[in-house]
Amino acid sequence: MVELMMEEENIPGVLGLLCGTILALENEPVPSVHGLTDETEFTTFLANHLFGKLATTTTYTISEKKSGKKTKQCLCGKEGCTLTGRYGDTSIGNPTVWHGSPDIILNNSLPIEPITEGSGGPDGKLGVVVHKKSSSLCKNPQMIAETIVFSFLQKRLHPERDNFLTPCIGVGFSEFLGVGFSELFIMLYDSEHDVLLESCKIPLSSPTQPNKFNMTAVLLSWLVVNYKFLCTGLTDEMKAFYKADFFEKAGPKLQVYNELLSMGNVAEVNLNDPSLPQYCFKDNSYLLARRRKLKEVVEEVENRFSQAGFSGGD
Repeated sequence: MVELMMEEENIPGVLGLLCGTILALENEPVPSVHGLTDETEFTTFLANHLFGKLATTTTYTISEKKSGKKTKQCLCGKEGCTLTGRYGDTSIGNPTVWHGSPDIILNNSLPIEPITEGSGGPDGKLGVVVHKKSSSLCKNPQMIAETIVFSFLQKRLHPERDNFLTPCIGVGFSEFLGVGFSELFIMLYDSEHDVLLESCKIPLSSPTQPNKFNMTAVLLSWLVVNYKFLCTGLTDEMKAFYKADFFEKAGPKLQVYNELLSMGNVAEVNLNDPSLPQYCFKDNSYLLARRRKLKEVVEEVENRFSQAGFSGGD
């Protein structure tokens, strides 16, 4: 698994967020999602009731292009519950390569994207054509490209960081109206070492109490939204055994990814432009083995939560 660290000065605040959120979720059911009507509303709900509460800052930006209702009142409908985020421009990338607008960007450092099976992306405006052969990767090419671009962007904006392994949160949407909160998974890309990783899918709702979050999902979300404090990057094994080959496939466009990506005010171009780079992902036995190991860890965490008496996990 990705190595984790916590600098001593960050321990009280970051751990306190996790403990406080777990206690709050145990004492109060999650508001109903049945009044929500689309992916952006559902993703905003999760940013307000889960991801934002686990982060060191509750601020986030909701794509003004994708949001229908624009209100300071949380769409959960609970009296007195307001959004801690704002509506704005979430566009990232460069018109000559990949560009798009994630549904939500948390604290300018983490994109959150709803995933519908087989979709090419909610806005249909991809600046890189991504082909996928591996069943181990998510079926949304927008999220794959978005994760890669965001890592390059963070490397350009924050060159002082120790590593550039950058996550993107994907939220399952297709079934959430009928079965609780569906599921989430994490994709990560390191733009320094050209490594792409994906977690297994984690149910968002508790299997025993559908009106509560699964505590495994809460723990995973906490690790991801605080990755700037907790992640030390790739292990040597990951660097050696899994390369995404994106550097090679990007060709001369790699300079654009390294030097010319932007956040905000990114223009759109035609998806069918034949000059856009083609990229194909491949199966990798190392990645599949890592995902199986992660599944075992998830099951162990769920068992420990259950033994400790937390009803949010099974």
